[in-house]
Amino acid sequence: MNPIFIQIEWSEPAAGCDYALYFPARLFKKLGLEANAAYILQTGSFHTQILVKINEHTHPLHNKISCSKTLASRINIPAGSVLTLRLLGRIIRIGPLIGLLTVKFDNPENPFGRQAKFLRALCDRASRAGALVYVFTPEDILPDNIFVSGYIPELPQTDADEECIVQGDSENSYDASENREPPMRWMQLTLPWPDIVYNRIPSRYWEKQEACQNALAYIQNIMQIPVFNPGFLDKCEVQEKLVVHAIAHRYLPEGTVFAGPETLALFADRHRQIYLKPSSGSLGRRIIKISKEGEQFKYKYRTKDGVIIEGEQRGAAELVKILRPVMENRVYLMQQAIPLALYEGREFDIRLLMQKDRFGRWRRTKAYVRIVQPGGLTANLNGGAMAKSIVEVIRQVFNEDFLQPAGIGENVRRAAEEVALAVEECFPGLWAELGLDFGIDVHGKLWLIEVNSKPFRALTTSVGLTQRIERSFLRPLEFARFFTGFYPHSI
Repeated sequence: MNPIFIQIEWSEPAAGCDYALYFPARLFKKLGLEANAAYILQTGSFHTQILVKINEHTHPLHNKISCSKTLASRINIPAGSVLTLRLLGRIIRIGPLIGLLTVKFDNPENPFGRQAKFLRALCDRASRAGALVYVFTPEDILPDNIFVSGYIPELPQTDADEECIVQGDSENSYDASENREPPMRWMQLTLPWPDIVYNRIPSRYWEKQEACQNALAYIQNIMQIPVFNPGFLDKCEVQEKLVVHAIAHRYLPEGTVFAGPETLALFADRHRQIYLKPSSGSLGRRIIKISKEGEQFKYKYRTKDGVIIEGEQRGAAELVKILRPVMENRVYLMQQAIPLALYEGREFDIRLLMQKDRFGRWRRTKAYVRIVQPGGLTANLNGGAMAKSIVEVIRQVFNEDFLQPAGIGENVRRAAEEVALAVEECFPGLWAELGLDFGIDVHGKLWLIEVNSKPFRALTTSVGLTQRIERSFLRPLEFARFFTGFYPHSI
């Protein structure tokens, strides 16, 4: 017996039997339901025995279903939600319920900080994915309970709410604790545990907190709920694992863990120009560029305030002493600096957003170029870099059409898929989204600069098509629907 799938709209509760689902006559017949027969209803973690009935007061051509008031008070699905119904035998599944796990701040007007717009954008696209999406935090978890306290937006977000471009080109691309956004109204409901969780813990700092660690362990080990995007990646670990990967190694610059002045001196002797990158860093913060000329070391880094600091020091030991206040006791990756191709005299890299689609396959959702500002250090947008069309830049620099099924464009597309698959092979967990940064050297060779495990996405764009922005929000929801068995092809 094959299951039946159909999109339905959840309607206001109906009076009648305590535990019953009410269907329009045409839908009731189409599904082959038996009047007053006992079925099992599953939504998220909640399941109970119900009766199915025909609702004589609903337009027979609509796909609106409702439940008794008693049942409605248990599952709390908001009226108007567009979900997917999956019928197999006597089991009716309604969902998927997708939970967005994040953190909450002590600000009633804006409990989710600067991540609020992003979370709301996902919630507002739930109906297009045939799902219910809600936000929850570690403190909303009720141990030994099949319900969780969740949040949904009170009203759909308007275009005016999305007018701000969030220049978030990499993981943890903002200080999520900053509550500078206008207030957003969230409705708190007691809801069944979700079918799947999308990890949106906003930073490494929060991810390390005991509350977040306990929440993730409880969700996965006790509740047995899948979590995708399991956590942030460590640069040294990425280097260590991908450099021995059968395919991905060909894209990696040489890199090794900084272990003191001696290792720095040897590495700089070999490559002349190198980068020191904090293994757990992001946004280009605390990255140091070092050039060796004879016995002299030139260094360059950007302060937290965006000021570029440059200097020169003789000898690796003295250099490390000067840089210690920047590096502190953090673990650093030493990475070979690649002589990148230039666009109008400036270095650039390529940012690709890779996401799994409704078939569970890695797809390229967005690709654009980030051009280092004059005198700048890295291609991070928050550090002053400029975003530009990848088609335009590749045409001007290499005289090639990025969209053609051969040449640099095809090399970039193939490399992105290969690296995404390699990360999935090398790191445990369920991966569905990655931000990949590639550089292209003067010979057209591709180099993997960085892997971002939680890429942030702008709500609007000055580069590319707005459809790609929409797709970047829909794909995680469609993947969640696929993974939880709410597409016919995901059986």
